This record gives sequence, structure tokens and C-alpha cells, in this order.
Amino acid sequence: MKRYHTLLVLIAVLTFVSACEKVNFGEDGGITEKDTNNRPTGHVDSSDWSSDATWKKQELELFKSLKLDLNGTQQGGVQEISLFPNPVATVAQFSVRRPGSATRQAWVVVDRKYKVVQDYAEGPLNYSYQLDFSSLKKGETYRMYYVFYSGNTLYSKGHGDIRMAD
Repeated sequence: MKRYHTLLVLIAVLTFVSACEKVNFGEDGGITEKDTNNRPTGHVDSSDWSSDATWKKQELELFKSLKLDLNGTQQGGVQEISLFPNPVATVAQFSVRRPGSATRQAWVVVDRKYKVVQDYAEGPLNYSYQLDFSSLKKGETYRMYYVFYSGNTLYSKGHGDIRMAD
């Protein structure tokens, strides 16, 4: 009986800890710093604005409505993804210069607790978006997750970190 009780306590603790998992932005704040002309101005986070191999459960849940195997094989071809300026005062450009064969995209912006603060659940591919982040808290860092696809074919998925200017 004592083992059973210990096992139940361990399961409860692990469930609580995994539910409280926070976004790890990485070293030096985790953003790739860019000016208003998309030129690097400082720190570059090599994990930002590229392709992610696998996502955790919280990340997969952000796009469950797409009904895609997001940890399946990516067809690739999507390149030159960027967001600028970063840090962001109020408005930034999200840009994709080479979408490969993708025809649709989806993206969400989350806070450090994976709470969605903005989303573009799904829609036709557009090469550039002007995003209004004025409702986000100054000085905070957020993460944008994105998916590029056509029908049931996943072309690319990834993330980038965004810091709001003070």
C-alpha cells in the first residue's frame, strides 16, 4: 500500500511540474536583434526563425486545429523567415521571402507560460505581415510559433522570440 501511495504522489508531482513548464528563451534573452531594415544589430539566437525538428506537447497543442502531424517529416523549402525590428516598440514585420511549396500558414504568439496572446490560426500564405504588438507588456519576451503547410503536407515549423522594448 505504501508503494502505491508513493507512486500516486510521484505522478501528481510530475503532472504539476509539467503543467508549470515555461518557455525557455535561451541565453542572452533569446532574441535575434534586428533594426527596422531587418539588419542584425546585436545578439543572434540561432534557434530563432528557422525550422524546429520536434515540439513538446504544449507546442503541439497550439496548432491542434490544423490536424497535421507536426512532429512528422517536414518537406522543407521555407527560408528567410524574419521578424523586425526586434526588440519591438509596437509594430513589427513578419516576413517570409522563400515559402517553398507551402500555400498556407498559421502562427501564434505565447507568453512564457504558453498562454496565447495573439494568433493567426490558419490562412493563405502571405509573404509579409505587419503585426501590432501594442497590447503586449513592455520589457517582456514572447515566443512566436509558426507552421507552413499545404493541405496535409507540413513544409516547415519553427519559432522565434520577440522582446517588447521598454
